[in-house]
Amino acid sequence: MTTRTIPHAPGRAIAQGGLLALCLSAWLLSVCVEAAPVDTLQFGHIHRGMAEAEVVQRLGPPDRIAEHVVTLVPVWIDGRKELREKRRYVFIYTGDSQLLTSFIRLEDGRVVEKWKAR
Repeated sequence: MTTRTIPHAPGRAIAQGGLLALCLSAWLLSVCVEAAPVDTLQFGHIHRGMAEAEVVQRLGPPDRIAEHVVTLVPVWIDGRKELREKRRYVFIYTGDSQLLTSFIRLEDGRVVEKWKAR
């Protein structure tokens, strides 16, 4: 008895198409959904050194991102001073009548400061 392999199985194509549709719908939801105000408990979980991805995972995407000018800073590498770019930006989560607006300052993808204001 000989076995025959089918190079392109239809069920596999449907499964891949379904995965693509699932990923696309998740992306559309993340783009269309507005960020909710950040409550005090969630804000307390954000700490210095936390990665940008973890902030977004905990709080969702920010309402706005305030970009700062990319600056060159001196860094010592192997006994030599080199200039490296430092990217600074602030995630802004707009508050409402009950919750203050939350600000999270990041440098090169890491939290350096956080505060709340009206």
